[in-house]
Amino acid sequence: MPRTKQHKKHSNLILKRIIRNSNCDSLDTQLIGLNGADLKSLLLHVFNERSKSQSVNDAFIAYQTNQRFLGVSELDQKEIVRFQNIFFENIPKEFQAVELSPVSPLGINGILAKISQNNLCSTNRGYEIIGDPTTSLALETAVRRKKLLNVSLKNCNEVHLCTSQRILRLQSFDAEKGYMQHFRCFGLSSGGRESHWRAFLVRNLIRHIKTHLGFIRSLNANSFSIKDIVVTFSHQGITESILQAVGANRDTITKNTANPNYHLFHEYGVTLPPLVDSLTDVSLVEATNFGISQHIKSMIRVLTPVINELRSVFPDVMYRFNMERIAGIGYYNGFCFHIHGTTQSGLTLQLSDGGFTDWLKKLLNNKQELLLISGLGEDLIHKMFKKLVTSP
Repeated sequence: MPRTKQHKKHSNLILKRIIRNSNCDSLDTQLIGLNGADLKSLLLHVFNERSKSQSVNDAFIAYQTNQRFLGVSELDQKEIVRFQNIFFENIPKEFQAVELSPVSPLGINGILAKISQNNLCSTNRGYEIIGDPTTSLALETAVRRKKLLNVSLKNCNEVHLCTSQRILRLQSFDAEKGYMQHFRCFGLSSGGRESHWRAFLVRNLIRHIKTHLGFIRSLNANSFSIKDIVVTFSHQGITESILQAVGANRDTITKNTANPNYHLFHEYGVTLPPLVDSLTDVSLVEATNFGISQHIKSMIRVLTPVINELRSVFPDVMYRFNMERIAGIGYYNGFCFHIHGTTQSGLTLQLSDGGFTDWLKKLLNNKQELLLISGLGEDLIHKMFKKLVTSP
């Protein structure tokens, strides 16, 4: 189809250049409009023909020049297995360890977790390489919960799954902080139906965080040094209410979710304390002004028994509340948590991340379904917290 005088406008500069050079204004529209089978056949043909033009030397050069994505892990595989064994020794008996496929349905991370498809490796057969183990765990949880619900619509049996999975992300990472393009993650998920939803929240928050902290404690007894451990709780309802109250630019917020130097409260002049040791430190007047007083009350009711239980087992851990957390917008729905630790050199890093999502509700089209997911970066902890061996 020849180009017309009125060129189609695209915000994507790369796409704009391709369309201009292809002499076809509607190239992308035509491809998107193809049915799945036809598009798959076309892409298979394209990659098949391109692969025929590749030589052994081309493949070797590609491997050498794309080590971020194609190279081996810096960690010895035998050490990785030992590290994983420590984790699985701390898994409660309720959890079933599953071995996930290396691929998941195309778009599932964007649909559920709002992860940009640009940061994931899509395949021409309608799949994507796993970029988050918890979305795949959510899919499997949904399959198992559906079978239970087929027997009884009010079945409350919980499904607890865990895994260790190597994942691939395409966005740039800070290598100096131990991040890599492909890395292993531990993932946990707990799904079920609970008429008393607060009991489900309390029970499973304790279950997941105990697992993470127990693993960290075991690492410290096995040649690792993770100091100054802090569990920080947040509630996405607070973040959403404040964003609405201050009229924040959501695109700007989303772009800064991983920026440690971006502070929401400072940016918009919010006078609430960003980080507190007790929720009673939050002014009720200010909480009411920002429409978060109900969320504060909910946090107190749910997290008080959680923290009391955790303190009885892990008294040396600090428990705090992050009021301005923006990481997890569009990902979590309600309560969420971070666990941080400090290396021997004094660098504080995030160890674990977890929270409740609406994924099971969406997958099963059932508002009664609840899901808690959490994850821990295996390779990051393995690299950054291994005890330094000093010469005698």
